[in-house]
Amino acid sequence: MPWFEDKLRPAAPPRAWMRDTVGVGLVLAVLLVLRPRWQLDAERYVTDVMGQVFPFFLLPVLGMALALRRGAIDLSVWIVAGLGGVVAAGCVCSGVGLVPAALIAAGAGLAVGAVNGAIVALLRVPSGVVTIATALVCMWGLQAVADAGGVDLPPRATDAWHMTQAAESDPTARQPGGHEMQWLPLAVTRAFFVAGVFVVVLMGALAGAGTVRLDRFLSERWLLFGVLCVSGVLASLGGVAWLIERGAAPVPARPVGELRILAAVALAGPYLLSRHGRTPLVVICVPPAVLAATLWRQHAWAWDLHYGGYALQVLQLTAMVLLAHAAVAKAIDSAGRFGWRIAVAGMATAGLLLTATAGRGGPLERITALYVVGAATALLAAAMWLAAGGVRLIAARR
Repeated sequence: MPWFEDKLRPAAPPRAWMRDTVGVGLVLAVLLVLRPRWQLDAERYVTDVMGQVFPFFLLPVLGMALALRRGAIDLSVWIVAGLGGVVAAGCVCSGVGLVPAALIAAGAGLAVGAVNGAIVALLRVPSGVVTIATALVCMWGLQAVADAGGVDLPPRATDAWHMTQAAESDPTARQPGGHEMQWLPLAVTRAFFVAGVFVVVLMGALAGAGTVRLDRFLSERWLLFGVLCVSGVLASLGGVAWLIERGAAPVPARPVGELRILAAVALAGPYLLSRHGRTPLVVICVPPAVLAATLWRQHAWAWDLHYGGYALQVLQLTAMVLLAHAAVAKAIDSAGRFGWRIAVAGMATAGLLLTATAGRGGPLERITALYVVGAATALLAAAMWLAAGGVRLIAARR
């Protein structure tokens, strides 16, 4: 019987460079369309734009994207991030430093990832079922042992975490050189922490895609086990990044939290950039994909699409990106039999970019028109895809 992860694992298409071009180009195109929203002063640019390139949830995005490269769907990243934050907060409250607390939190994420990997790789249970089950167990466990409001750090516990810079010259300052030092916001510390982990992951991806290929020495089961362990570690470090900036670690109340994780993973293209050696390219695409998902959530909508604390326009972005990637992959892999495939791919991509254009601002009538036309174009592309699939199915039965 075919293994679910074998079916989901990206294949090796013959024209991979075309997939790479479209995948990277789509991320850049969405960012360029939304670029007018970046017109901020220097101080806000650092916190509102550059700070959003490396938010706390970038690390769970990395974990989920790497898992998808091996065909696994890791739905536990939200809860493992909460677990990492609570564990690190408890360690800091006990007098442990930030670095040891982060390592202990990473160990907790590794343990959850190892459980996921062992069940998926050894027992061949579908990864989506396993990871959501472990997420629920961890969530209920955290709710049982921690306060409902989460774990708050003691006053002044985060003082040593601030990065500093020299303020403007002040002759009366007591600091050497006539400069007084000022604290930078903890958002800067968080961004540097996330960026440091990102660089480590990128270096590991480059090493794995180079001359040393792990799949020559390890079976697919061990590779799947390992990547789920890595996903758990990265998700837990995402919770540590939240703790650094907020000074508190909330206890998760539901298994799925930040929807931008799904949108950023989809935009990064772990399926579209499918050929061996493309993992570093997927990792490089994660930060711009995260920024694009954030800008989309804030601006690319015409009506209030929030429900139950979720920004549903982010789910819309995820669906539109998945449709565009699937249609593009189908058109590229069709070996010259393009026809309707090119039309569906073009309409799906156009619908995505038109909807993003609504986030550029302007009169409400213009925003609404662009949003409606973009969404309708994507829906028409999806309808054409389903109709063509139905025609092929009927022809095959005949």
